[in-house]
Amino acid sequence: MLCFDVETTGLSRYDEILQLSIIDGAGRVLFNEYIKPCNHTAWEQAESVNGISPSMVADKPTLEAYRDTLNAIFASAELIVGYNSISFDNGFLERAGIVIPETALQYDVMIEFAPIYGDWNEKYGNYKWQKLSTCASYYGYHGEGSFHDSLEDVRATLHCFHCMIQDEEERKVPHGEEEYCQCGELSKGVYTQGDANGLGYWEFCVKCGKKIEDGFHYYNDDIDIY
Repeated sequence: MLCFDVETTGLSRYDEILQLSIIDGAGRVLFNEYIKPCNHTAWEQAESVNGISPSMVADKPTLEAYRDTLNAIFASAELIVGYNSISFDNGFLERAGIVIPETALQYDVMIEFAPIYGDWNEKYGNYKWQKLSTCASYYGYHGEGSFHDSLEDVRATLHCFHCMIQDEEERKVPHGEEEYCQCGELSKGVYTQGDANGLGYWEFCVKCGKKIEDGFHYYNDDIDIY
């Protein structure tokens, strides 16, 4: 799995990526770079939020220099996690020529967190989306930096993802219900989580949140769990 976040020159489809960060499920940094935009020389409103000034990216490569590397990283992912990624970040990747595999499962923490937080919107008849800082605070994440730095944001997102999945796992299985995933082919979309005894890790189905039968692996098997 991988978790990613972007900072941009603005919110419109004509804006560009200024910073892109990607980490794996264990928090290891796969990519973290500032990027020089091709068509923007100033972005005062966005700069007031993300703190990225034109001078900070003036001597950085454009995204084209990283396109092959980024496509290789995303091509290897079975599960992609983000915060507001489905309706925002993904579009920036697509317009930059970065391909998200059709076979990859996507988990947008912002969308999944909304009903957990429970702030109902009477006007639109759904739960309000919350800021990442709200979600991070809810799950006790404080971090080392400030929000709207894509590396800090992606670390916060991964923390929240693991907490949400852990909460789902800890719910008691109703009497008579199968303990293991019964999704069949859908069980190929998995995430991993260390076992309580510290000897290994389980694979869990992203769709139903249940363990994959025969999905336990010992850490000393020399298998890369992410």
